[in-house]
Order: sequence, then C-alpha cells, then structure tokens
Amino acid sequence: MAKVFIIGSGGVGKSTVIKRLKERGYTAYDTDDMPGVHRVEDASGTPTSFPEGYIDWGKYRWNWQRPAVEELLASDENVFLGAYPSNWADFIEDFDTVIALTVGPEAHEHRLRTRNAHTYGQGEENIREQLWAQAEELIKFTTAGAIAVVNDQPIDVVVDEILKITHVG
Repeated sequence: MAKVFIIGSGGVGKSTVIKRLKERGYTAYDTDDMPGVHRVEDASGTPTSFPEGYIDWGKYRWNWQRPAVEELLASDENVFLGAYPSNWADFIEDFDTVIALTVGPEAHEHRLRTRNAHTYGQGEENIREQLWAQAEELIKFTTAGAIAVVNDQPIDVVVDEILKITHVG
C-alpha cells in the first residue's frame, strides 16, 4: 500500500487536498490537527507552547513526532499525510511518494489572507515570509525527490493528478 506525504508551504492547499481525499474514502490525515503528531519546540528542541502573533521560525520548530507518524503509516491501507513539519527531511524515506503542492503568487496570497482552516500565518509578516519563501521551499522539496503538483486547478483535478502519480486511483 502507498504511503504518501503531501507537503508545501502554508496556504498552498494541503488541508483542502487531504479533506477531499477523505471525502473520497481514502485514509488521509491533516496532521496539523492531530495532537501528539506535532510538537512546537524551541531551537534547542525543548517543547514549548505555540507562540502568539508573528512566529519567527528561526527560533521555533513544528516537528513531527516519529512514534505518532509511524503509527499512522503502519496501516495496511493507502495513507496520505498532509503537513509541513520543520523536520520533514527526516521522514522522506518513510514514504513511497512525496507530493509538493505549489500555487501561483496571487492565488497563494489570496489563500493566506482568506484561509479559515488554520489561523497560522495570517499576520502580515508571516504572509510576506510565506509568499517570499514558497519557491525556495519548492526547490528544497523537489531536490529531495518530491513531485511538484500545481494546485491552481479545481480540487478534484488536483486530487486526480495526485492519485495518478501515486498509482492509488
């Protein structure tokens, strides 16, 4: 069974893709919404509470916790995990396919400003950082072996493309 990691910067549509996969009957998790899978840590790795307002990711990490991720992947079904943990590179080898979602700058900014799935990243400084960093992050993801999928299309078209790439659909 396929184990698929859907990654991308904030506002590219990871939560929406995961939601649609669930609606279609697939085992899919938006791990941002799962206590125990992520943990906020300071730069030294000490667990801390989620900071208020602007988040300086040079001082904090949003890390996946290996036991929780391994438990999700232990399923005998196809599994899709959507997230952008700070320690994403430590988990690449745990997946059969990594999909890096991307979106054009105008759509990205609109999504960041109007998102309602998460409140993270809605401050002006975080929005500017995410818009600036998306292309650089995509290069990191694809260099690590991720397959880029443009999420400017209707959600069902994007999900169909992901299912075709992963040989699940």
